[in-house]
Amino acid sequence: MVCIDADADNYNAQRGTYGHEAAIFAADGEKLFCTPCRGGECGGGCSGHNNCGNMGGGQTGATYRWYTSKGMSTAGDGQVGDCTGYTGPLTGDYAKFILPERAEIHVHTGGGAAFGYSSKVFLTSS
Repeated sequence: MVCIDADADNYNAQRGTYGHEAAIFAADGEKLFCTPCRGGECGGGCSGHNNCGNMGGGQTGATYRWYTSKGMSTAGDGQVGDCTGYTGPLTGDYAKFILPERAEIHVHTGGGAAFGYSSKVFLTSS
């Protein structure tokens, strides 16, 4: 499973700041933020008076990959040391989030968040 936050302005909504988040819900209603860390800030300075197509000094976003065989991993500029909530494998009590009942996206400024899978086919077992 893959979740992404982009241009979260260095915030984390689980800590009461605005940021961007993707949350998933199991069939029993329990909620898991699949973007549990503080995301980056993609803003920066424009390269010219009328050219902001190539912003300078900004960052990208953060990609969170969730597994059943190991804990969550991140790529991009998500701040792993500033995570809130669960970041372990999707096993045991957390296996119910592998195929969530619904997803909720929180976007508080420019940027965004997403939830999905890295492959269109995957195996599950009971």
